Amino acid sequence: MIKTPILETYSYGNSNIPVDIFTLQKQVFDKFNLPIKQVEGNLPHGVFLTETAKACNSKYIIFFDIDCIPLTPDIYNIIISELEKEKCIIGIEQKCNCNPYDHIYAGPACLAFSTELYREIGCPSLVQNTRSDVGEELTWACEEKNINVKFFNASSSEIPKWKLTGNRNFGIGTTYSHNNVDVIYHQFEIRKSHDNFITKCKSVLS
Repeated sequence: MIKTPILETYSYGNSNIPVDIFTLQKQVFDKFNLPIKQVEGNLPHGVFLTETAKACNSKYIIFFDIDCIPLTPDIYNIIISELEKEKCIIGIEQKCNCNPYDHIYAGPACLAFSTELYREIGCPSLVQNTRSDVGEELTWACEEKNINVKFFNASSSEIPKWKLTGNRNFGIGTTYSHNNVDVIYHQFEIRKSHDNFITKCKSVLS
């Protein structure tokens, strides 16, 4: 009998993203001996996420944005450990500041869940809509079914742009933590500027 693989990991970037962004991200994953399948294409981000999640045959799936990197070689172990503790999803802490909903959700820059859970809740679309940014519908669906949503918490931001809660913000070059240890870095808006991401990748690689 062929065993179901435990994990598939994907990073998606549009074809207009410079090739050195793909290269640097892959170099960071390679440094930490973390497998990642980079996909370059022209699908809307939410369509890629939805189609890939529906087609996934592994136990767990992890998505990264092309401008998101791990800061620790333990990131996959951390994610799987959290998913195995209870029925849940886990992702970076994010809020859409372009709609009236004051809703914190697990953002797709680093987002993980079990395929069994995804199918159990009806394979919700991860496409942006009037109440949700890309990927946000997954959090709504879990909350409606009392399924726990876990977060990597924003711990610092190089250029704060958007509000989370209280005095907490996130923005360009946001670092996310787990149990007070920094584990993820996300550039945000890589289509507009690359400098922060390039600098961070080179720092990690050095």
